[in-house]
Amino acid sequence: ALHESGMKLLLHSCGCVDGIADDFIGAGIDVFQFDQPMLYDFESLSRRIKGKATLWSPVDIQKDLPTGDKELIQAEARRMIKAFHQGGGFIAKDYPSLNDIGVKDEWAGWAREIFLGMHNE
Repeated sequence: ALHESGMKLLLHSCGCVDGIADDFIGAGIDVFQFDQPMLYDFESLSRRIKGKATLWSPVDIQKDLPTGDKELIQAEARRMIKAFHQGGGFIAKDYPSLNDIGVKDEWAGWAREIFLGMHNE
């Protein structure tokens, strides 16, 4: 009914729904919004949703961003782009309350630089 009305269906999950992702795609989910993408095998998830759905996500808010490790954060941003860029569908996002998770804006900014293409390597 949503699709018939021209709307998209977004699913947010704080946990790993990998085992039922195909069922969600079959049910019509258009966008998966995960703040902890490290719970998933990007390459596998990308293949499964390719052309069917999109990932909307920041760099992982529990495992990567809180480290304050610029190289790690930027490497993860690159890995996300590589896995989802070609046909997998990817929308980069920021976590809305960085302070609450102990992440400095500068650290999230390192991922933003990669997502926005400021670091062409």
